[in-house]
Amino acid sequence: QLENFYVYYKENRFKDVFWIKKKRFWMDLPHILGFQIEAPLFDDPFSNYYKAKHLKLNKPVWLRILNNPKKSQIKEFQKQAENQSQVNHPFVLSVLDMGQHEKLYYQTFQAVSGESIYQRFKRTQTVFDEKEALEILLKLAELFEYTERKKLVHRALSPRNIFLDEEGIKVHEFGFLLDPTVWFFQPNSTTSPIYISPEQANGVPPEQITVQSDIYSSGIILFHMLAGRPPFDGSKLEIMGAHLKKDIPYPKDLNPELS
Repeated sequence: QLENFYVYYKENRFKDVFWIKKKRFWMDLPHILGFQIEAPLFDDPFSNYYKAKHLKLNKPVWLRILNNPKKSQIKEFQKQAENQSQVNHPFVLSVLDMGQHEKLYYQTFQAVSGESIYQRFKRTQTVFDEKEALEILLKLAELFEYTERKKLVHRALSPRNIFLDEEGIKVHEFGFLLDPTVWFFQPNSTTSPIYISPEQANGVPPEQITVQSDIYSSGIILFHMLAGRPPFDGSKLEIMGAHLKKDIPYPKDLNPELS
């Protein structure tokens, strides 16, 4: 496994690697029947993602494994996969399957060759090229045309769940908030409010949130790509208040090279 890690790192050279802080995370790769798990990719508050190979299909996939599963988490984990599988668009990360092996609950996704916007920031430590940032925004707008027709809303867009690949973009985590009974943006939530819309910050019920919320979030992400940081910082409550009461700063004030 250690040899595989060095080969994988040499080929990919991800800067967002937790080799020092999370050595055990790299060493203790899980085992799931039917998959060859090759290396970790990233994690979220609820699960870990791995680069893997589907042995029967001889196909690279992403494998998401739920951490410390509880009954309520398992139900929500499965619901997320069902929800995202309903979003059939080339700019959305495709769900391939979900299942259980012994005590491990997992989902499989199509493998993405690129990195997330967040990982790009971590790797380059610089702003996006203006043309590239606008192209990403246009692809998001194309996706929003589809989701509006289908009455689907993401509600949690961020640089962490927008991946860049040969096709342009792959948006992930649609399943998190398609279910209107799920609501993450509370002061004690593990989810950051940096990219949420004013109506979300104002506590509008999730079933009343529309695609306009995703459009606002994509604008905040565009600001981050061009200016090098989000428009607001501070505590969760301070950021939520800023979305409600403050004007968005002019990005050229932070990046004079913008046109």
